[in-house]
Amino acid sequence: MAKHYIGACKDVEVRNNSSSGGIFTVLSNYVFDNDGIVFAATYDQYDYSIKHIMITNADELWKVRKSKYVWSNFKGIEIEMREQIAMNRLVMFVGTPCQAAYIRNKYGFYKKLFVVDLFCHGTAEPFYFRDYLELIDGKVRKIDFRGQSKHERSNYQFVITSDNGILEESFEENIFTKAYAESLIMKKSCFSCKLSENIHVSDITLGDFEWPDRAQERNVRVLHPSIISVNTEYGTKIFDNIKNNLYISDIVTEDEVAFYYRSHSEKGAWGYNIAEKEKFEEDYKKWGFKEAVYRNLFQHEINYLEKIYKYMQSFGIKNYYLYGNGCMANRLHKLITELYPDCIFLGNIVTNKKLDEKSRVIAIDEYDFEKKAVIVVAVSKKYVKDICEELIRCGVKWYIYDENL
Repeated sequence: MAKHYIGACKDVEVRNNSSSGGIFTVLSNYVFDNDGIVFAATYDQYDYSIKHIMITNADELWKVRKSKYVWSNFKGIEIEMREQIAMNRLVMFVGTPCQAAYIRNKYGFYKKLFVVDLFCHGTAEPFYFRDYLELIDGKVRKIDFRGQSKHERSNYQFVITSDNGILEESFEENIFTKAYAESLIMKKSCFSCKLSENIHVSDITLGDFEWPDRAQERNVRVLHPSIISVNTEYGTKIFDNIKNNLYISDIVTEDEVAFYYRSHSEKGAWGYNIAEKEKFEEDYKKWGFKEAVYRNLFQHEINYLEKIYKYMQSFGIKNYYLYGNGCMANRLHKLITELYPDCIFLGNIVTNKKLDEKSRVIAIDEYDFEKKAVIVVAVSKKYVKDICEELIRCGVKWYIYDENL
């Protein structure tokens, strides 16, 4: 029977360079210390793909750290794996549950095979990933799906480094990661996956522990703790050898464990929705990746933008301000820039009080009434009425809002 733990590497530098608790790095270092090698997934900048490679020492671990969320070409490593098995070396393979099952099935005869997998939400199709990266200005050299926030656990950043600079967006706002979270770009086989519903076939399974406040109460006092499932005797043997390098707690409730073993065919908190996925596939065939994503994720916002654009045209106005400076304002700004590049953005308005001169936002009392510009209200509906009343009091001529944002 599997044993579950909450854990994190004691080395803060390792944690800072990991998706969550740094357990993968600690396991890999154990393998290297025992003359072993590691097979894990990396980003290939030359063909915009994710693929498995062989790592032979700790100095190369940066290539394969962190979650990828995209299906990896893992069968290309089989020749090297067979060579390492023939040399009687300790072999560690890290992948999704289905990849782990394939490796276990094919090479399970080998006693020094150490299989690690993940609590898996599903993986994106590689061709969608390539389509997205081709939208980026400049050659994409590096990606980080899990740039860590120093404050809120949920606020991961998706970071792309290209020849033309760095793009950094929240996981909830980037079109690729949002499409992934909404299950639009996942592999179809992920929706019927049975491997994630029960204890996995791997020796050890890793994932994010979803309740860092509870981990704190159990003396795992880090920002991004891991959940660890030790599934086999071999996994137990290796885990016992790395425990001294971890903060760990074996207090994990039944409800917490159950959270990680769920059906991928059901709609719910993880976003599984095969009907939405199939609709996206049809839209992708008609319009391509970017427009299909916009139509499926931001249709309400697009309708609002059409209304805004017609309103601006009716007065012969091209300039606009956004009233708001949160997620919705940023989303609308991005969509307007993409869909209506002739519109000229003048800034964000957020308050009726004058701000410090260095502030990047504009107070309503700094608004230039002589300038012909529309104020686009970009806040949640509970604030719309008060803001519109404020704009009327201030004598703003041109403004537009949507009560259902």
